[in-house]
Amino acid sequence: MAIGHDQTYGRHARTYQFLKYYIWAPWNACVTCPSAMTDGGAQLLKMQLAKNDLDDERRAVFEDYYKRPTSRDPEHAWTSGQWMTERPGGSDVRATETQASDFVSATSSGSEPQQVDITGKPLGSMSITGFK
Repeated sequence: MAIGHDQTYGRHARTYQFLKYYIWAPWNACVTCPSAMTDGGAQLLKMQLAKNDLDDERRAVFEDYYKRPTSRDPEHAWTSGQWMTERPGGSDVRATETQASDFVSATSSGSEPQQVDITGKPLGSMSITGFK
């Protein structure tokens, strides 16, 4: 996935990435979903980083998270996927068991709990629970 986000290839990076992906597809042992989801997540983070209204804390989190799916280092890289994460399975999102809630509205005091991600960076005000 790093190829499509590598500035070495300039405006041809995505074309080069998709060409290699197309050639690789018949031999990929059915991992196209996590590959596509990893790339899609990286692209979404890249779009968020292009915004001028991010505060320093949020920008730092997005930058770190963008570096992980685009990393070539297996010790640092993350993948993302949907394969077998919902009990109902399939692509029908109407049957999802995932719920998002706002900590602020969920707490009586209105104060946001201090929670951090696995890298120690603060999480936002939303909590996502379920199987997705």
